[in-house]
Amino acid sequence: MIELRGIGLDFGERSVLDDFNLSISEGEKVVIRGKSGTGKSSLLRLVLGFVQPSRGEVSYRGQPLSPEIAWSLRREVAYVNQGVDLESGTVATALSAICRLRSCDAPPETAAMKEALAVFEFDASQLSQKTSELSGGEQQRIALAAALLLQREIVILDEPTASLDEGLTNVVAQYFLETYPGTTLVVSHDDAWFQPERATIVNFDTLKSIAA
Repeated sequence: MIELRGIGLDFGERSVLDDFNLSISEGEKVVIRGKSGTGKSSLLRLVLGFVQPSRGEVSYRGQPLSPEIAWSLRREVAYVNQGVDLESGTVATALSAICRLRSCDAPPETAAMKEALAVFEFDASQLSQKTSELSGGEQQRIALAAALLLQREIVILDEPTASLDEGLTNVVAQYFLETYPGTTLVVSHDDAWFQPERATIVNFDTLKSIAA
């Protein structure tokens, strides 16, 4: 589904990636681990076509990731980045806001919002709560619920549990590695995601992968 071949990525004289290869099959779960500054988030931006490789090629469904193909890819992706920035208003407003994007077909119904929130142990009664009153962890779970409402074939998550406690981190990791039916690509420092029996683990500290 997604392939990176011989990828090199340079920022000035600093090389972040060099001759990096990764192939992601449909439905596969891939977890990227490693220290800060090793290029993990840059890899996600390469996959989405926001950054161009200095060397090598990124392809999607067998086609090089041109601007047109990148747009097709993004229509199939729910992306949750590190800095969650919810629209001001209520939780329901924030969840509906995602469907004002060109890549979304219809606004979510209230029942669907409640169901998505429940996955991450968020009280459905909080749909009327103001986003300004939410903690960082609550905002992160709202963003994850929004990703489910998009109903995409691929989720790309950048440190999705950084603001969550251990219990909720386990809930999120188990859902995306075991229950979520689509392809998952996640960057995380949290040990809950380190499940070689369910995911391909790519360690950016050593640039070696452990296939499930």
